[in-house]
Amino acid sequence: INLGGNGSDDFAFADATTAARLISQGLPAVVVLGIFQRSTLALFYARDRGIQSPRDLKGKRISMCAGDGMTVYLPIYLHAIGLQPNDVQQVSVDCSLKYTVVAQNKADAVASYGTAGRPLMQAVGIADPGKFDYADAGVFLPSHGIVASTKTVSQRGAMVRRFVTATAKAWQAAQADPDAAVAATVAAQPLLKGKEALLKATLIDSLQYIATPGTRGKAFGWQSPQEWQEAEAALVQYTGMTKPASAEAFYSNAFVAP
Repeated sequence: INLGGNGSDDFAFADATTAARLISQGLPAVVVLGIFQRSTLALFYARDRGIQSPRDLKGKRISMCAGDGMTVYLPIYLHAIGLQPNDVQQVSVDCSLKYTVVAQNKADAVASYGTAGRPLMQAVGIADPGKFDYADAGVFLPSHGIVASTKTVSQRGAMVRRFVTATAKAWQAAQADPDAAVAATVAAQPLLKGKEALLKATLIDSLQYIATPGTRGKAFGWQSPQEWQEAEAALVQYTGMTKPASAEAFYSNAFVAP
């Protein structure tokens, strides 16, 4: 986000919610295309720990990396399901270990991304993990999109439009034909050959985070002003983010096809 915002890179594929927090601190950046607009934040859990509904997390241990976005935003989800931060035990570990400690029964659940958590849980021996999506509790936090600097947007608008158009077209093609998308990925990165099934499963999991109630019927990548306002309110309340003059400071729909 910083590299995109300061112009070192033309674009960044990054977490839009975290971009908003940095923009509120003065980073001259803007989200020019929403991709995963439904929050990808999730909690994966081992089904043998007596967890069936989100409120069953009370008294349970949740593993996470100190300071990462999933830790920062956990209080928003807990509030949405009627719990307080002290109702759960946060187990802070190195990021490389946060799934392993669930398998070792040193934690019951893990803060993760819905797009990638399942194969990571399966890799440590939890074959059929359960999942609670933050979005299912009514948490509106836009996830990954394309970020550019305000300077790039103002001075190279035609290039931004071409990039946004091409990126949206690619994602729509992946939605329409996941097998072709996987084949194209492997063709571009031959070392992934043999992992097609995992790539497809991850892609299918990812596609469920594209649409939101506020974006249905709109062009791919269009961002909902109302949902950005709801996200802003949550970030101000739970992360101490400084409220900007308008939530429109965070995003632009100017480059999305009408």
